[in-house]
Amino acid sequence: MAVTNKNSNRKSFWQNHFCQWEKTKTSQASYCTKHDLNYHCFGYWRRKLLSVERADKKQNNSSAFIPVVERQSVIPSNLSLSLPNGIILRGIDGNNIEIVQQLIGDFK
Repeated sequence: MAVTNKNSNRKSFWQNHFCQWEKTKTSQASYCTKHDLNYHCFGYWRRKLLSVERADKKQNNSSAFIPVVERQSVIPSNLSLSLPNGIILRGIDGNNIEIVQQLIGDFK
């Protein structure tokens, strides 16, 4: 219990300093010098808290629903295709497009 409380206090301590540092618009090094903080500890806790924050955001976003809109392809039934070897395919529409794709694949 005491370890958890100690970590919580550290986290609060560093979060407070990060908020103050962002307001100053100064470098991390000058902020640490001015407030008598260890520069390496400042960087460590900043990375640590940012990674936790990113993980939380990622976890929250991973369960979101994404709307899917189904669009039907409209291909006119009078469509025809002339192949280089002289063969002409007529009457292509959405019902037979897969067959046409197979036929074209045979000529490649």
